[in-house]
Amino acid sequence: MKTIHPLIAFFGLLAAGAALAADKPASRIEVTFFEPQNYADAKNDSFDTGLGRDGVLAQLKEHILLIAPRYLAQGQQLEISVTNVDLAGEFEPWRGMDFDRIRMVREIYPPRMELNFA
Repeated sequence: MKTIHPLIAFFGLLAAGAALAADKPASRIEVTFFEPQNYADAKNDSFDTGLGRDGVLAQLKEHILLIAPRYLAQGQQLEISVTNVDLAGEFEPWRGMDFDRIRMVREIYPPRMELNFA
């Protein structure tokens, strides 16, 4: 009975894994945020969730990447460039002390997002 040297087996598996990774298709969906410093809610304190702007945009990207494949046919790709994000609600500092840090969510302040896609 012949035995295979463990080192040869390891390099064989490594080469097979690299070949499979090379054949893996590129991501079907690409999401980018164009100049987020210019968004309607651009300041980090506007995203008062403890995550800051980058954290909120990362969650938004994750959600888009989760939902978008449902709407793509086999072989289709999607590129989204988000150009503006306006979170639900607004600050109403005229209401009193500390209301400049409390986001009031009402029907007149809906969330909005502007984007380009191809």
